[in-house]
Amino acid sequence: MTVRGHRILVDQPAEAGGADSAPTPTEMFIASLATCVAFYAGRYFTRHGYSRNGLSVAVGHTMAADRVAAVQ
Repeated sequence: MTVRGHRILVDQPAEAGGADSAPTPTEMFIASLATCVAFYAGRYFTRHGYSRNGLSVAVGHTMAADRVAAVQ
């Protein structure tokens, strides 16, 4: 996909039929949430005079094993 002239690749793991050349759309979605939190937390800290040193955001996910992800 292209966003404001930036090319962003997504793919699927080899076992799901992809080439594993880039993150999956789900991984990109989760990463986008984490970076959004980090960015706006940093802005909040700066705006209120707090140090941003040491600010970090960690995120992980587990896909449900009891159902197939599908659009219905």
